[in-house]
Amino acid sequence: MLGDGEMLWAVKLSGKFVPYTQTVSSLIEESYRRHDTEAHVTIEGRSYIVVLTAPMHQRLASDASRRRDVHRINSYDVKPAIPVIKLSDDDEPAAASASTKKPVAAGRVDASGTAASSHPSELGKRKADDADSVPTFSQMKPHQIDDWFACYRFAGPGAAGPSSPTSCSTPKAPRHRSNKEEQAWLFPDFEIQRAPSLYINESKYLDPESLPEELPRRSRESNFMLLINPNKKVPDELQAVAEAAWKGGLNGVEAGLRDGSCITFGPTDREEYGSDRAEDVIVDVEFHAVTEVGEKLNRLHAHPIVKMKHYSQLHLCTRGIMKAFKEGYNRSLAPLIDAEASMLRGARIRNALEIEKQPFVTVSLMKSDKYNELMTRYAFKDNKDACPQ
Repeated sequence: MLGDGEMLWAVKLSGKFVPYTQTVSSLIEESYRRHDTEAHVTIEGRSYIVVLTAPMHQRLASDASRRRDVHRINSYDVKPAIPVIKLSDDDEPAAASASTKKPVAAGRVDASGTAASSHPSELGKRKADDADSVPTFSQMKPHQIDDWFACYRFAGPGAAGPSSPTSCSTPKAPRHRSNKEEQAWLFPDFEIQRAPSLYINESKYLDPESLPEELPRRSRESNFMLLINPNKKVPDELQAVAEAAWKGGLNGVEAGLRDGSCITFGPTDREEYGSDRAEDVIVDVEFHAVTEVGEKLNRLHAHPIVKMKHYSQLHLCTRGIMKAFKEGYNRSLAPLIDAEASMLRGARIRNALEIEKQPFVTVSLMKSDKYNELMTRYAFKDNKDACPQ
C-alpha cells in the first residue's frame, strides 16, 4: 500500500487519470528517479513503454502510434471512497479507513489491464437505494475480490474501519437491462451480434455500451450517399477520356474507405472509438457509383452509394474523399494525356479535364436497408415475443 505523500503514476483513460497498480507505479517511479527517459513495463502480458520526458505518455511497444497520456501524482491527491458499513441498531457509525477505487474501462484501451488491476471493485461505495448497480463476484477478477476482502480485514484493536468481514453489505446481482437500454432491438430476434473476439489483430476492442462487463464490439451497418462534382464542364469529344479518369477517381475513394483515409472514427465519441484502425474494425465495404452529365451545366458528376459493415462508430470524411478522388482522377488522366499522338490534343485534355482545386463533395447518412424492420422491433422492444417479425 502507498503511504500518504508517496508518488504514484496514472494513465489517462476515458478522460480521467487512473492510477496504475502499485507494482507498475513503483517500477515507473524508480526509472523516473534514475532520470531514465523511458520505463518498460508489462501489463496483462503486453509490453508497454512509458516515456518519462515531456510530453509524458504510454505507448504499446509494438505500435508507437497508439498513445495515452501519463501523469505523476501525489497519493494525497487520490481521494479514497468510503465503503458503506451495515450497522446494527446498537452499533456506532464510524468512518472506514479502507479505500476502494472505481474500476475504469474504455471501449478500446491499450492499458485496459492497467486500469482494471489497479482498482478494487466499487462494492460498498453506493447509496442504499442503488444496490442493484453493484457487480456480482462472477463479474470480478480474482485480484479484485482479494482487494475487496482486504479492505475489510480486521486490523487489531483501535483500528479504523469495520471489525470483521461480515459487517460489509451483501453484494446483489446487477439489475436486468432492458432491450431498449441494450439496444437489442437493432438486431434480428433481439440477439446482439458481435465481433468474434475481444482481440482483433492483437488489439483489444471492447463494447463501451456493455461495461463493466468486457464484451466484443457490436456489429454495425452504415449507409451513405455521396455527391462528387469536380466542377468540370466536359466537351462532347472528351467524354470517353473523362469517364476513364472518373473511374480512377472513384477507385481512389473506394480504396480510401477500405484503408480508413476517407473515414472519421468516433465522430461523437472520440475517446472510445477515435483510435480504431480500419483494418481491424471494417468488415465489408460496398461501393456503387456511375457517372452522369448534368442537364443544365453539362458537368460530369456521380452519386456513389456506400454501405459499410463494421465494429466501430464512424462517419465519412469529406476532406479525405476530396483528396482521394482528386489524386485517383489525375493519376488516371496522366497516361491518357501521354498516349495522345498530338501534343495539341494532349494539352487540350489537360486544360479541360485536369483537376487543380478540390472537387465538391457532400455526404448524406442514409437509413438502413431494413429500416422498417428496425422500427417494428423498436415498437415491441419491451415484449419481443409479441413482435410480428
